[in-house]
Amino acid sequence: MAPAGSAKIQQQAAKAAAAMVGGANSTGMMDSFRKQIADHNKSVTANFSFFSAVDWTEPFIVVLLAFQILVFCMVILSRKSPNIQACILLAIITVVRFAEKINEYCSEHFSTFSSVNYFDSNGLFMSVVFSGPLVIDCAIIAVLQIMETGNLLVQVKQAEMRANAKKKSEDDNDGGKVETTGDDMSGETGDKSAHSTTAKSTRRRARGSNKRE
Repeated sequence: MAPAGSAKIQQQAAKAAAAMVGGANSTGMMDSFRKQIADHNKSVTANFSFFSAVDWTEPFIVVLLAFQILVFCMVILSRKSPNIQACILLAIITVVRFAEKINEYCSEHFSTFSSVNYFDSNGLFMSVVFSGPLVIDCAIIAVLQIMETGNLLVQVKQAEMRANAKKKSEDDNDGGKVETTGDDMSGETGDKSAHSTTAKSTRRRARGSNKRE
């Protein structure tokens, strides 16, 4: 009886150990999930705190937002002009390339146009308010040019199809004219031969009557 009792005790211990391992794994998964939620909440809170910390009524921020709206309107209105959009794209790339230098300069001289130094070393303000919208404008230009290129290809193909159809129609008309002309010429030739035969027979009759007389 002793071995059977010890085996039963070992089985119960194994089940308890498995339950403890499962509970530890589920606890670890819950902790990881809670950590992810906490990180997400921190990110959302940081974004809200950023937008709430910025005084959007300051003159230089209003001018900056007006500049972004102006660039966006130029991008949309010039969608039919590839040369203008190329110039805008080149200007945006140049400005974004020197965004770090601009951020450093504004950080040193912020007191001349702002009451708060928004230009930290991380460049969060410049990325969100300045560089980010310009990069979006670049993406919009790329999409618009791809769409315009597709439209041009469709127009060229349609013009080619119309030209081929017009050429085929002209060829068919020319063939019909040639056949009609051939029929007319053959008719005229037949009429001439009939007139010639009639004239010859009339002359012969006139000669015969003259001989009888």
